[in-house]
Amino acid sequence: MQTAINLCKSGDSIKSTAKKYGLAYATLYRHVKTGIAASKLGRFHPVFTENQEIELVTYLKDMDSVFFGLTRDEFKNLAFIYAKKNNLNYPNNWDKYKKAGDDWLSSFLSRHDQISLRTPEATSVARAKGFNRHEVGRFYENLEALTEKYNIDASSLYNMDETGISTTTNKPPKVLSAKGKKQVGIIASAERGQLTTVIGCCNAAGSFLPPFLIFARKKMQLRLLDGAPPGTQGTCTPNGWTSGEVFLDWMHFFVEHVRPTPEKKILLLLDNHESHKYYPALDYASKNNVVILSLAPHTTHKMQPMDVAVYGPLKTFFEREVNFFQKSHPGRIINQYDVAKLLSPAFLKSAVTQNAVHGFERPGIWPVNKYAFGEEDYEPAAVIAGTSNMNIGTESTYALETIDIPRPFAETSSTPSPSLLQEQILSNSVDPLSEIFPSRNRTPS
Repeated sequence: MQTAINLCKSGDSIKSTAKKYGLAYATLYRHVKTGIAASKLGRFHPVFTENQEIELVTYLKDMDSVFFGLTRDEFKNLAFIYAKKNNLNYPNNWDKYKKAGDDWLSSFLSRHDQISLRTPEATSVARAKGFNRHEVGRFYENLEALTEKYNIDASSLYNMDETGISTTTNKPPKVLSAKGKKQVGIIASAERGQLTTVIGCCNAAGSFLPPFLIFARKKMQLRLLDGAPPGTQGTCTPNGWTSGEVFLDWMHFFVEHVRPTPEKKILLLLDNHESHKYYPALDYASKNNVVILSLAPHTTHKMQPMDVAVYGPLKTFFEREVNFFQKSHPGRIINQYDVAKLLSPAFLKSAVTQNAVHGFERPGIWPVNKYAFGEEDYEPAAVIAGTSNMNIGTESTYALETIDIPRPFAETSSTPSPSLLQEQILSNSVDPLSEIFPSRNRTPS
């Protein structure tokens, strides 16, 4: 269409051009007259230009990258402010509700299929702040120094971590049900299950130790381990949680399986849990040729190999086993004596070489790669610390809202961009954006 329009404007006949390109004469005549090649759907006009929508998409991606993703209502409110500030022609009901309509949002998402509505995983401020370049860089420096000093290879680099499983389902699998049914149920063993802690350990070469189980009870009985993966050991604590004494027991279990020597020391990666600072356990490890390296605080969600690639599949498979058990034994309540039997197939499916190797490789632990994480991974910490180029804070006088994104995106258009929108709102009114963009600097009123 654009080529035909250009030919007509250069002097060619509209009739001959329309025939040449297989276009209707009236259609080509209308496009030549308006100078617009894009088709128009009847009386409906797009609110934003293509470049403006690209700016909105870029803004959504930038906010999501720093864990401040916008909800449907927040984005519709932003679209309304953007359209109003740019004096665009938008539907009248946008003024009534102070936000864009659902039909506009649906059309926007269909035009930009790289954007979709997702359920985010909650990330604490401590984790967002903790995963910063300085702390992560220090860990890589220590890792490189220790691997070089003790000649560590993939078979002598281990990670140990704990996770909890329950005797009742926490996240039931999806089931087929009738459309329109308001509530879909599934039988669970109990309203609240009993916690059992699993201590898992693997190395960068893909080898796993048998699991070590911690049951919530006072006295350990061997039949609690009936049906467990071969080599599994267990103990008990009053609440099923780990402790310094349990960590010492596990360290004996670890040394017995790995058998480190002065010539071939073992490097063990741990998180900063209080139980891992138990002096007798640390002393025992040191005397038995186990070198311990702690991960940076609040970084385990991205850097701990067991968290990255093993425990996710383990819990998924365990939930399936629990669900299958409930269907096979109607009315029976799962108790602690069933846990090991249910864990065994789940552990054997998830404790595979591929998962372990991927768990060490993805965060750059083995092979050691201090460039495994890019700027986008450190951006949330920089935003919270106020050192980022991406300014998503607000400066407020009588609740004046400001939304900023990096200047390169702001300069792509001569009209006010989403990154520079300002809207005056009375202090007694509530704007959904004000909750997601807390003000860093507020001038006294």
